Amino acid sequence: FGIGYAGREELLRMIERYKVNAVFAGHVHFDDITILNDTIFITTTTAASATRGDAYWGYRLVTVRNWSIVSYNYKEPKYSIPLYHIECKELDQFTKLVRNDLEKSINVRLTFLVPAGNYSINNGCVVMERKVNDKMEVYIDVYVPEKSEILVRLERVD
Repeated sequence: FGIGYAGREELLRMIERYKVNAVFAGHVHFDDITILNDTIFITTTTAASATRGDAYWGYRLVTVRNWSIVSYNYKEPKYSIPLYHIECKELDQFTKLVRNDLEKSINVRLTFLVPAGNYSINNGCVVMERKVNDKMEVYIDVYVPEKSEILVRLERVD
């Protein structure tokens, strides 16, 4: 925490005084995990701005169970999920290709905007459909194993 931001000492005193368990920060262009006086400080890199050195764009999934943080790193000791390792390409209105180059499996939600009708899917699970006039949004949850790609295609069954 040696960056020297103005007012940080008072903020740290308040965090300690009120027994804050976790502090989340971001947009600082690097990842960091610091534990100070039983408080965990979880810092996440930027999601889209310029980076420096070996930094990258990323985001962090934080898992909480029974009021406790149980997971916050993609890779130890401090790294967030590198954004450029997940890609979704729309091949046409009815087909998307999801590529996962991460070293862990992911669940993704895809959205398709298609003509209203009845559809079947080849991968995933339909979680919601919204119809407006002659259009329909179809939301599909898909499991994508590590280092793999999944093709998701809607087929009209009218």
